[in-house]
Amino acid sequence: MSYTPNDNSNTPLYRRSLNHPTSSLEAADLIRVDRGQRGLLKISAIRDVDLLLATFGKQEEHLFANFIEAWKTLNFSNVHYTSIDKETRQSFMQAFYDEFLEYFNSDVHYLRIGAVYGLYCMYISQPPSLTALCSIRVNRDQWRIMFQFYIDGATSNDKEHANASFAFKQLLDQDAFIHVIQTKMKSPYYAELMEFKSSNQLLEEFHTMRKRRIAQDAISACRRDDAETRTTVPIDKLSTKYQKAKSAVRMTPQATLAAQDILLSITGVKESNPRLLHNALVKSSLSAEEDDFIHTLDNASRALWNARKRRLEGYFERPSNSRRKKKNNNEDEDEDNETNNT
Repeated sequence: MSYTPNDNSNTPLYRRSLNHPTSSLEAADLIRVDRGQRGLLKISAIRDVDLLLATFGKQEEHLFANFIEAWKTLNFSNVHYTSIDKETRQSFMQAFYDEFLEYFNSDVHYLRIGAVYGLYCMYISQPPSLTALCSIRVNRDQWRIMFQFYIDGATSNDKEHANASFAFKQLLDQDAFIHVIQTKMKSPYYAELMEFKSSNQLLEEFHTMRKRRIAQDAISACRRDDAETRTTVPIDKLSTKYQKAKSAVRMTPQATLAAQDILLSITGVKESNPRLLHNALVKSSLSAEEDDFIHTLDNASRALWNARKRRLEGYFERPSNSRRKKKNNNEDEDEDNETNNT
């Protein structure tokens, strides 16, 4: 149903077999890829986008070059060949656009950066031989968040945010956006809408839960962003300010007097030499570096990204493993048949 990152095959996606929906819920959540009975389960597109952003998010830097590296590693451009039909191409592309747009609500700063790069690469990587470029449909609320993110990056000293704003500006210059009331393209057939009405309601609840999970990502606890202003407030800046404040405190007369009282209470010696008292302060916990907590957060964030990436990769490996197992079983059966015939 979706491309396999670890698969070395160059077979275009649209030529691979697509499983039939096993329930009305899957049928309602289907992305049509042609005018016939072929379709792509929406969960496949969701996992594709999640894996791409997880691969990008786990890197040390979050520049456009890092995103392109993740994009090429997963051969993400191959998704375009899943749907080559002119009538269904727009709805297929919008399904992927919608998944990237969801991440603008994330409270993880570099996931919003990845969402910009995802939209940019999905738009410009469309093969010209298929159809005309499919525009990105956005509603008013999405546009407000995206444009504010663009303005913040354009006026920010953050290199990563500024690069993302430049990519967004490229989309603006190419008129890549279409403003609509709702981005989801519903079926024009009334009977189909009525048939899947209850399934669509349940899918809407799932979608709400997914939006809540993205907006309250556990990784944000490791590198906290301000979800209100959409600006990064990294803890390491606060740590640097705290370190400078401690250095300033050590140079004050009050600090020398405090060191004198501490030495008197511990050793019973009343030291009056300022140089020795200052040395005692330098060797105390007041001069200890405050980066241990930062390293703890970085390690936790890295572990979360790796766990998320492994979980998503597991979804793509399972079909390959099952096919490999089936192939091995068939080979064993052939060998048994040959032995019996002999």
